[in-house]
Amino acid sequence: MLAIVSYAGLFMALSALQSWPAAVPLTPIQMTVFGVGALLICALCEQLRRARAGAERRARAETQQRLSQQRLLAALQASPISLYDVDNTMHFTWVHNPVFGLQPEQLLGRTVREVFGRRAASRLTEAGQRVIATGTPTRVEFAFRRRHTQRVVYDVVVMPLRDDTGEIIGLTNAVIDISERRQAEARRTQLLEAESRAREEAERASRLKDDFLATVSHELRTPLNAVLGWAQLLNMRAYDEAMFKRGIEAIERSARTQVHLIDDLLDMSAILSGKVPLEVGPVDLADVLERARETIEPMARQKNITIDTEFLPVPMLQGDAGRLKQVFWNLLANAVKFTPEGGHIRLSVHPSPEGVVATVRDTGIGIEPAFLPHIFDRFQQADLSNTRRHGGLGLGLAIAKQLVELHHGRITAASSGADRGTTMAVSLPLHAAQPGEQANRTPGLVAGTGMPTLDGIRVLAVDDNPESLGVIALMLERYGAEVVTVSSGAAALDALEEADANAHPFDAMVSDLAMPGMDGMQLVRAVRERGLTDLPAIAVTAFADPIRLKAAKEAGYQSVITKPIFPGELGHVLAANVHRNTGPETLA
Repeated sequence: MLAIVSYAGLFMALSALQSWPAAVPLTPIQMTVFGVGALLICALCEQLRRARAGAERRARAETQQRLSQQRLLAALQASPISLYDVDNTMHFTWVHNPVFGLQPEQLLGRTVREVFGRRAASRLTEAGQRVIATGTPTRVEFAFRRRHTQRVVYDVVVMPLRDDTGEIIGLTNAVIDISERRQAEARRTQLLEAESRAREEAERASRLKDDFLATVSHELRTPLNAVLGWAQLLNMRAYDEAMFKRGIEAIERSARTQVHLIDDLLDMSAILSGKVPLEVGPVDLADVLERARETIEPMARQKNITIDTEFLPVPMLQGDAGRLKQVFWNLLANAVKFTPEGGHIRLSVHPSPEGVVATVRDTGIGIEPAFLPHIFDRFQQADLSNTRRHGGLGLGLAIAKQLVELHHGRITAASSGADRGTTMAVSLPLHAAQPGEQANRTPGLVAGTGMPTLDGIRVLAVDDNPESLGVIALMLERYGAEVVTVSSGAAALDALEEADANAHPFDAMVSDLAMPGMDGMQLVRAVRERGLTDLPAIAVTAFADPIRLKAAKEAGYQSVITKPIFPGELGHVLAANVHRNTGPETLA
């Protein structure tokens, strides 16, 4: 209206000015009319300017709103977040992007309970009702198994939806699939737990190693102390025969203890490397048990421990008699060690549906239930303290278990607890080991209990260590052999050549393996190359690993004996290789 009046006034004023005589002056009223018209014109221009500016602002705002909506839409389309609205009755009213793996048309108009399972629907409904009641947004996480698919985990943020008056008329929900995140967190947790277990196991292994090395040092030094102590005492002055015999027996007993400890270490090393040799043949398990009992009997008598046997008739099985004897010697040695004086050990064997079962039952200190699962673990001992009453490396039962398993058998331990005794049971199938599992085996004592007779046998002994060479010579001379000693491989070849030239050849050769210049391997090859293919050759060595022992046999030695050498062992092996019979048992 103002614009119309302004335009009318402006028109009238202009018309009056055009028709007004130039010589007639304007009256005040006329001046007022013209002034009001000018003001109206200015007001009109300002109104037009403001209207145009407002229109431009609205256009820009609409453009910005449209761009913002487009950006929001693009962001929502690219985002893994899905949005949906529900009313206060939990009916879906708006859905953007597929939600919970369902398209919008699958959700609109339906309730939460109609879409989800009972548990998931309850969680969403409870969260929604809580937001409606408090007006405070909340967050809920739930798992939902889609039909014919895997389990999916969702994170849902629930926010109130208000009208212009501020009243809550529904809920806006933002949904994101966090299944991969939860799976990654689960994997991370598993990795952390595995790392923690590995670290704990490494720390435990380190502690076991330290404890084991300390135990090895203690167990090796203890018999060595007796050996050196008695040797020095006997060398200081002359003792009567009883004291001298006592010292010699202590030295021998301590030396054998050290040999047993070293053998256990070497056996465990061979077991861990998978190179345990087996010499498979028919085995009478009752006979093996009896021989193990005879070996352990002196130890039992010292503690006044009785060993009873109950051997039922059992079939022969296939296995390594020597290794099986080692198993039962270890079991009996443990039983004697941990049974108090005056105790009782029962050794039995009986047939079973699978084969043969042998048991060693004692009345000893028993095994605590907490330690029972670890009884066959290597380097494990129930008491590693400085006040422990029983020595040893903790390898005997671990070795026994591995040897039994090499025979496809099973060993178990049972105990009712401390001071209730222990029962060890070994179950072996009849075909405990197959011929295909045989390997080159280091000869032990040759069968036979008589003293070997080496009368008339001429032996060449080779060793770079004077003490070892002297002991070998004395051992063989004790059984009647004529021994020629040399300290190198080259000297041995010269001695063999000279003996042949003088028509007084050697009947056998005993040689160390580790020697400077020409070692024992090179020596025996050179001997065979010179045509002495039938000369019995026996190797003696401090190396006890199966690879070296096998290499010695392949190089040309008929037998290999590991140091320390016992007189009877060397005599029996030499007699067997030169095909001499053993004589009757005599006192040395």
